Amino acid sequence: MKKWHQLVCAVFVGVLVLGGAMVQPALAQPDDMMPGSLLIFPLFDIKSGGGTRNQTRIRITNNGVVTTDVHLTAICPGKTVQNDGIYDPHCAATDRKITLTSHQTAILEIGTPFVATGAATPSSNTAPVYEFGFPAPCSEGYIIAYAQTAPNATTGAVLAQSYNSLYGDYQIIYVAGGPTVEAAPAIAIQSLAPAFSTLGVQRPGGLLDLSFGTPLAGQTTADYTAVPTYLLADFAAIGGNLSPGPVGFTETDTRIILLALDVLADGNNPYARAGFSIWDAKENPFSASRNFICWTRFSGSNSLLGGVFTKSTAGGALDADYGSFRVALTDGGGNLAPYNPAGFGAIEEESSLGGVRGNTVRNLHHTVGNKSTVLTVDTLNPGP
Repeated sequence: MKKWHQLVCAVFVGVLVLGGAMVQPALAQPDDMMPGSLLIFPLFDIKSGGGTRNQTRIRITNNGVVTTDVHLTAICPGKTVQNDGIYDPHCAATDRKITLTSHQTAILEIGTPFVATGAATPSSNTAPVYEFGFPAPCSEGYIIAYAQTAPNATTGAVLAQSYNSLYGDYQIIYVAGGPTVEAAPAIAIQSLAPAFSTLGVQRPGGLLDLSFGTPLAGQTTADYTAVPTYLLADFAAIGGNLSPGPVGFTETDTRIILLALDVLADGNNPYARAGFSIWDAKENPFSASRNFICWTRFSGSNSLLGGVFTKSTAGGALDADYGSFRVALTDGGGNLAPYNPAGFGAIEEESSLGGVRGNTVRNLHHTVGNKSTVLTVDTLNPGP
């Protein structure tokens, strides 16, 4: 009887281990440490300067036991008068599809041409089959990647798929004044639907609506978990002393990245407003705001922010070397219809010691997901 009991336990544990990658959570939250069905890479940067170009590589791993297709969309920011001097609500986008076998990792070099499997890429003259190019229509923005179904044999329709087994990372190499390298995990959003369920509502023209938090008409459950209301981070004040540390170790820049998840990729989009509540380490409160379309990346030293990310000894408002902020996304005003944006973000911190620059990037913390939204992507012509 004892041996039979041990055998039953071993089989039960084995089933849990083998199937664990595909078990759907009872209450999922966006996370950069757990696999999911949809990944968000908050930043890519391939800007040029001085005859060189920054490089961004992303990695996506299939932690599941079956082969799956992954659809990727690189999304560019629109332009606002406040930030760019002109108004352009169009958020350009590029799509491509890759196929990942069980436990395979793909590396995509952003800003390079589509490359057939096994062909050479700029990073290698003998590129292995896991290395791909991914052209982007702009020099900076963000990337969405989600598990998708194979084309329907009858209709040819391609939908998203519940497959909580994807995780990834992004790495940016800044060539000017360095090079310096920063990296962070992708933000993973899980699906609450049973494994391998089809997700999304297809519209004419190959558009696919993906729901977060609240189901769309015709759906019984939402495709993915809800999105947070607030984004949070601590930060080093620009001009502040990074103590404890060597004398002269200072913060030279703090850059904030925000993205709206509820966008029409490669279409016109509304204004979102980022409202900041800021406290320095001595708990002195400040506030600031910034409008953007789809995505934004800005320095805390921007004059429109009133110095709320800069230490007073460097001409700013903060009376400490460190601080924290909470940001909520709301309607930016002037839109044709009410807009309740939801999204994510990251923070970059740049420091200097004796003229040597260092960079770090990390995703913003967030509160519990309780905001519903819809992302619309184009499923046609996703590249090779």
